[in-house]
Amino acid sequence: MVSLLREGAGTTAALGTRQLMMTKDQLAAELKRIATSQISDITRAVKEGQKSIALNEVRDMARRLDLLADAFHPRAPSPVEAAPAVAGAA
Repeated sequence: MVSLLREGAGTTAALGTRQLMMTKDQLAAELKRIATSQISDITRAVKEGQKSIALNEVRDMARRLDLLADAFHPRAPSPVEAAPAVAGAA
């Protein structure tokens, strides 16, 4: 199975009406792939004293995990995002 999260691809919105189906083993493999690659990058950055790069890698890992989670259960927009602005209302 091609990774769902490589270079920002892979959410249910991008898939349209087609349903995403992963087995437990596929999900476990994807989680392990994300963790392994990101933890390796984080470890390398920390050893080299590059704290900002390590922090960016942590953020990237969180983003990838969020994308994977959203692929299974897309988040509803918050009421503030969903409501259109009304001119003159205050």
